[in-house]
Order: sequence, then structure tokens, then C-alpha cells
Amino acid sequence: MAVEKLNVPVRDHLLAHSALVQAKEFLARLRGEIMHALTHRDVDDTVLVRIGARQALYEDRLHRFLLGTTPEIVAAHGVLANSLAMKQLEATLHILTSGAKSNPVFPPVTSEFWYVAASQVINGLKQIEDQSFNGIRREASAEGIRLNHESLLRTGLLVVFSIVILAVGLSTIIGLL
Repeated sequence: MAVEKLNVPVRDHLLAHSALVQAKEFLARLRGEIMHALTHRDVDDTVLVRIGARQALYEDRLHRFLLGTTPEIVAAHGVLANSLAMKQLEATLHILTSGAKSNPVFPPVTSEFWYVAASQVINGLKQIEDQSFNGIRREASAEGIRLNHESLLRTGLLVVFSIVILAVGLSTIIGLL
């Protein structure tokens, strides 16, 4: 079934869910890039541009997700956003991306510290993703039940209408004889 044909709330929540999955993937890639940069302490302009681009994509998809999802899921993300791991992740990203391209400033964290903090945020996003998916599944199931009831009602009305037409037709034929 095409996404455009879904019930509007289900469609919006599904699109938001997709943005969350993309945000999580961009963060995982960002984790790897920064892990490498922190391990080797050697970052050229290309790597900084890639990190900046992935960070922008991560933030964009996360923003899209938050705009299209349910208030319950936004609240769950709020808990993650206020976590120590998220604060550490944001601080590390800010320090790394605020330096000049020709002279990057490395955050005072180890690559292992970065990996753990980023992984905790990714795991938190995965939990929110699971919660979001379960909500979409419930919404889609309710929508399916509603559509099934509408279909049964339409079929019943069609049968009743057909019987009425058949009865009128038979009475007309009998009246002509």
C-alpha cells in the first residue's frame, strides 16, 4: 500500500518514524567518523565537512521526526534529550565542529568515552523507535478494523439494495403477466 493512501495520522506517524530511523543511522555513521577522528587525532577538512554534513542530516531528520510524531513519543525523546549521554554527545559535537577547519579543536574526551556516549544515545533512539513502531502498529490495526467495518456495511447495503431491485423487478414482471 502506498504511503499516500494511508489514514493521515497513520501516514504522518509512519513518515516521522522513518525520519527517526534515518536520524539514528546518521548518528551511527557520525559515531564512526568521530571515533576515528578522536582515535587518530588527525582530521583534515574533508573529514570535518563530512562530520558537519552528517551532523546536519542527523539534526534535520530528528527535527522532522519530532514534528510528525505523537506527544507521547516526543515526551520519550525529551527524557533522552535531557540525559547525560545526550549532553555529552552534544558537547563533543559542538567542540569538534566549532574549531577552524585548518586547526580543529579536539574535545577533551577519549574515543572510548565518545563511543559509549554516542552508543547510549543510539540505544535510546532505538527504544524510542520501538515505542513509535508499536504505536503505529496499534493505529494501523485500529484503522484496519474501521475499514473492515465500513466494507461490511457497504457490502450489506449493496446486498439489501440488490434484493430491493430484484423484488421490484419481479413484482413488475408478475404484474405484467
